[in-house]
Order: sequence, then structure tokens, then C-alpha cells
Amino acid sequence: MQPRYCPNCGAEVSAASRYCPRCNFDMFSRQDAPGANVQAMDRSTPLPVSPMPPQTPFPQQGPISQPGFAPQGPVSQPGFGPQGAPPTSEPAWAYQPGSTPMPPSQPKRRGGIGRTLLIILPLLAFVGAGSYLAYALLVQNATQPQIASQTLSTTVKYAGVDVTLTRLEQAQRFVDDPHSAGDGMLRVHLLADNKTNVPVNMVYSNIARLVLPGGKVVQPTYVNGNAGLAAGKSHSDWVDFAVASGTNTGQIALRLGGTNEAQMDVSLGSNSGVSIYQPQTTQIGKALDSKESFYGLDWTLDSATTQWSIDGKQASKGMRYVTVTLKVNSTLEQTAIPGSAFDYATLAAGSTTAKPALTTLPVSFDKETQETSGTITFLVPQDQKHLTLTLHAPADSGFTDATIAFDVK
Repeated sequence: MQPRYCPNCGAEVSAASRYCPRCNFDMFSRQDAPGANVQAMDRSTPLPVSPMPPQTPFPQQGPISQPGFAPQGPVSQPGFGPQGAPPTSEPAWAYQPGSTPMPPSQPKRRGGIGRTLLIILPLLAFVGAGSYLAYALLVQNATQPQIASQTLSTTVKYAGVDVTLTRLEQAQRFVDDPHSAGDGMLRVHLLADNKTNVPVNMVYSNIARLVLPGGKVVQPTYVNGNAGLAAGKSHSDWVDFAVASGTNTGQIALRLGGTNEAQMDVSLGSNSGVSIYQPQTTQIGKALDSKESFYGLDWTLDSATTQWSIDGKQASKGMRYVTVTLKVNSTLEQTAIPGSAFDYATLAAGSTTAKPALTTLPVSFDKETQETSGTITFLVPQDQKHLTLTLHAPADSGFTDATIAFDVK
């Protein structure tokens, strides 16, 4: 038979050998492959045995593979060095006659736990640091910083209610204020006493502001108290403002009054300056001029009082109330009925002519009545001090108008 060569490594293979002595390649599985110099034969027919050509083994050369035996090592052939054959494409665990194929052992995966720890440990450290910081902030925010307190006793009227500034408190923050700033807070304690006969709503979030040095206006951050104030009742409230620590409270004013109301700026440093917001009464005591007595009655302007509010209502922006007190004497033998003052009284203030906002004058006067008094309240501009009161007689009544000019504070 012609010699043949291994199609995998090129080594000469005996015709009687099934496996390549160099790379252990199965010659039967590749007899028809290109380069295999062997005739196809029936694998069921026993192979003839022919004498092997003599070969000179190299040192350390293992025995040549025979059927049923696995080769023990590489065999040197012409064209190849004694160090062995080039690497084979067959896996090292390829089937060997008479042995059980074993899969190659998988390399152990190393470093997985280490890499996981490298990720987890910094994360745990970060979470721990964040938790500690959050805890520290909670503890810090739960601790009330030192409070500086100052007692006050300043009273003004708002909507007829006596509002007294009783105390100031200044601190870096207030822990009982859910909207407290952290760089300075000012708390104003107020006592509202409603001596009127009507209920009043004291909505400090709308009517209370702070005027800081330089004119900056600050609105409340928090109000603790009830808005509703029943007639004849009083209650204490406090209003918080964000004011930088170290601000001189003597240069701050509390402004009472809404944006559409007459506003009053009350100094937090002293009681000075609040007198202009107190009711101011001017005594007059003069009779009204009339060619014919108005409805046959004698009318005297007793006094005039200026004020920024009446019971349950604050004056409009830029305005104030003027309340005139009239005394009426009757020499008639019958009851005089002039009617409601809403229908016949006016008050001129500059270019403004105001009608009554409120009156307590009777609509009629009994015969021979003396010193019957009542009031009429008008809303006039704040800057007007020279006023004229007129009682207008109905047309064709036979009476004439009664007037009087006067000045107020």
C-alpha cells in the first residue's frame, strides 16, 4: 500500500495505523479529505498489516501508536524539529481509543466577590455618611437657638379692635415655625381686644407686614392664632418674619392694614409716632348757620373726631373717617321728623363730597326735646383738614340748608 500522510499535521502515517502518531488525528474520519494520500476502503474489512519502514527514534520519543493504544508523545518526522508537532486543531480532550472522553475543566472565576465588595463598601459608606448627616441635621433643627426677647406696650386700632404689640423675640430660627428661615427670624406677639359690638376677622397673613431699614417690605412666614375675633373677646397671637440676625429692631416698623386699606406703620423701637393713628377729637361747639332753622330745630356741631377705622372696618387706602357729633334742641309743640341723616347730610373735603358711612342720629325728635345728640361718620381723604358739613333741606319743604365749616387735626 502507498504511504499516507496526516491531513492535519502532515506526518507520515502507517497504513495500518488509525491515529496519527504525532497529533493523534483519526485517519478513518478523514480518509476522503483533501491531501489524504490513501485509497478509500471498506471500514468493515480488516486492514492488511504491512511491515513498517524503519524509523530512527529521537531521544525522548514515545512509542508509535498502534490500534487500541493512544500515542504517548510526538514523533519527529522530516521537516519537523524534535520539539514536537505544531499545535493541533483537535481539543486536548478528544476521544482516545480505550478511554472515556472528559471535558476540560473550567477555570475558576476569581475576583467576583472582591469586585462586589469594592462596589458595596463605598456605597455603604456613602449611605452611612448621608444617614449620619441627616440625623445630625434633624437633631440640630430640633434644638431651639437662643432667643432674645424684648417687652413692648404699643396699641393701635385696626377695624375698631385694639391691637397691642406685647413682645418681640429674635433668634436664628424658631423650631415651632414650619417655614422658619435659618439665618434669622423675628417674632411679634400681638394682643387683639375687640371692644366693639361686631365680630372682626384679624387675618394677620394679609394685614401684617414688616418694613425693614431701607424700605424693604417683608410678609409673614407663619401666623399662630385664630383669625375670627368675636365681639367683646380678645386673644393673643404671634406672627413670624424672616429677618437677618443682627438687624436693629428699633429701625423696623410693623405695618397693619391690607393693600387696599389705610395702613399704619408702628415702630418696634418705641411708642413714638403712633399718636397719629389714634382717634383725634376736636371740640367745636358751634351752631349750624341757616336762614330758617332746619326743620324748626336748633343744630349744634359739638365735636369732630378723626380715626383710621370704625367698628369692624378699616378705612380705605389714603382715606380716614371723620365722625361729627351733633346736639339737637327743639322748641316745637310737635314732633319733628327730618328723616335719616343718610338722606340729607354731606361733608365736603376739598374736591370730595362724602355721604354718611354711619349715623346714630334719630330720624325724629320729640317736641321740646333738649340736648338730643347723635353722630354722623364720613370717609374723607387723609390730607384734608378743612371740612364743611351741610344739612340739605328737601325742595319745596319751606326750610333752608344748614351748614358749618370747621377744621380737624
